[in-house]
Amino acid sequence: MQNMTNKNNISSKHHFIPQYYLKGFYNNENGFFVYSKEYGGIKFKKASQIFYEQNLHTLEYMGDKSVIIEKFYSQIEHEFSNIMELLQKEILSGKSIEVFGKSKDFHKILKIIIALQFWRSPYNQELAQKFSHHILFLYDKTPKEIKDIFYHDRRFVKFLHRKRYNINILKAIQFVLLPLITFNFSSKTENKWTFFRAGEKNIYKFTTTDNPVLLSNNSDVFNYDGIYFPLSKELVLVSTHKNEKLNTLNIIKFNEVLAQMAKKYVVSSSRDQLEEIKSNFKNL
Repeated sequence: MQNMTNKNNISSKHHFIPQYYLKGFYNNENGFFVYSKEYGGIKFKKASQIFYEQNLHTLEYMGDKSVIIEKFYSQIEHEFSNIMELLQKEILSGKSIEVFGKSKDFHKILKIIIALQFWRSPYNQELAQKFSHHILFLYDKTPKEIKDIFYHDRRFVKFLHRKRYNINILKAIQFVLLPLITFNFSSKTENKWTFFRAGEKNIYKFTTTDNPVLLSNNSDVFNYDGIYFPLSKELVLVSTHKNEKLNTLNIIKFNEVLAQMAKKYVVSSSRDQLEEIKSNFKNL
């Protein structure tokens, strides 16, 4: 293992939904409200206070601990944060989102964000175990430009495959390798990207959850077909097959479906919105 660090210097609070992303759902009080599906309570929180697990990304090897995964996420999240901040400014200034929608570079960045978010969820550990048996095959099919992001060659992937039943090795596979080798980052994928804005005058805003990558019933997630992803309280990305047409998106219904698919928590800039969602759950 590389980049081993002293145990006393290790951060143990690891977010599985990044703080830069969650801040896109902040209200004027620099926070948001969180509804617990399990307990029914609604509390005001900051991004730093939710969606993390202790030592989620920490690897242990021969008595040492490594935060190489956490460092990996910290580096890329800094870049993603700048991009999302620029996107938010463009939206708030009233500029057309279509400029971003037609950018291939922007598409690729969003694809990477979605891929990382899908696999970094601890709820997908069982799925990661299934995919771990096939990582050599998947790696061999991956384009060179994507392999270069991983910084390791096939011999290291072979090592991961051989040790895949070790929980620490599975973490490396799930949180770093699988996002790069399971999703199709090609610009030739036959999917259509549509952005829906909540609108400045709309009292309803988009919510998010602890499971923010929403999949349709017939979703082909690894080809970005049938994906709904709230980018902020003002904006949702919908990726469908190029032949499908989606002209409108009902915010209330979208938020209800998103809440149903949440594992435990729903996030909104508005307490009133969460009270409505909570009421709907009681009536199911």
